Amino acid sequence: PCYGQFHEKQYVHFNIIGFPYQTDHNNSDSQSINTNRVRILHSPSDPEGKGSIYIREAITNLIQKGYQIDYIEISNKSHEEVLMELMQCDFVVDQVFSDLFLSAFGTEASFCAKPVIVSGYCLDKQSQQLPSDMIPPVQYCLPSQLESNIEKLIQDADYRVKLGQNAQKFIIK
Repeated sequence: PCYGQFHEKQYVHFNIIGFPYQTDHNNSDSQSINTNRVRILHSPSDPEGKGSIYIREAITNLIQKGYQIDYIEISNKSHEEVLMELMQCDFVVDQVFSDLFLSAFGTEASFCAKPVIVSGYCLDKQSQQLPSDMIPPVQYCLPSQLESNIEKLIQDADYRVKLGQNAQKFIIK
């Protein structure tokens, strides 16, 4: 996989192991705020490394197109504060340049049945290396397709909810 290109020893593919996740919060309270607006969360640990500038640009373009968006970007907050925002959003835009389908934040979002958008350049390579049941149900796309994928999740609430539910099932399994 892309993240293993400089390894000299054999290793196990990250998606086979998964991202270990233990929680003590109750995901049954994980409901978006019921409005006509779509609430999108981005919580970068490193805004530059996660491509936050590109995410902001895509959101700005979509707002200019007329979409009703509440864009929440939080950094340097406690884990509890991040989880509170996560439970109130409609979906998450994780990062722009990822060589993994699902990160720690994406795992938490999936546990709460929140769909995750991730972009990067490894979709074809990762898909060839993993059995289909080991590929997390996230909206993975090329960075150049980020805006159109955000737009898809804004427009299609049924798809968005189903993707979040499938992600939650994947994480629990």
